[in-house]
Amino acid sequence: MRPLSSGVRSQLIQQNPNIAVWNSADQYVQSAELLLDQNRLHSAVVLSALANELLLKSFLSVRLAPWIATTEFGHSLVDLFDKLEPIDQLDLERYVDEEVDELGFNEGLNKFSKSFIELRYPHEPQTPKSYGSDIVYFSRAMSNAVFKIARARNV
Repeated sequence: MRPLSSGVRSQLIQQNPNIAVWNSADQYVQSAELLLDQNRLHSAVVLSALANELLLKSFLSVRLAPWIATTEFGHSLVDLFDKLEPIDQLDLERYVDEEVDELGFNEGLNKFSKSFIELRYPHEPQTPKSYGSDIVYFSRAMSNAVFKIARARNV
């Protein structure tokens, strides 16, 4: 695919949240759920951690072409969430809280904030942290929430 000129790029309708980024994240969530069903907890957790990051970045991305977007740098969920517009923060918190029974949005955001950084290289000695299956369920709630927000905004 040829890159679009900046003039064409600026004419593209920006999506908030960006569906291409959400789609990538949701595929990671689906894979994590399949891995969890097969008792592959570590891999499921790492994919969920990556998905959570992308789900927040779907609100911070810039659409370059249909199904192509750039995203914000960084891995901390708390830091990414702080960069969101206030309306995005409120919508995300509300929709996630509707999806989860036990672990609320703010608790999950703080609990899993650095999960991708802490877990992506399990062979390294400075990776002491472990997570349970609740991160997979939190990722599903986040993905469903972003989808509902996109649908409500006609994205």
